[in-house]
Amino acid sequence: NYLNGESDEAFAKEETKRVTRAYARRQETWFSKDERIKWLAPESNSARLEKLLASIN
Repeated sequence: NYLNGESDEAFAKEETKRVTRAYARRQETWFSKDERIKWLAPESNSARLEKLLASIN
């Protein structure tokens, strides 16, 4: 642990990146199983996305 002096800053940064990516993958897996979620590709559906965002704001 970097805060306890057990590892250096470079290792702490890489470890933070690694565990953050792993957490994001777990979230993606969890969300992908929820049938209520409708996934959008923002770059190809920008007008649709804007309409959706306007409806919830």
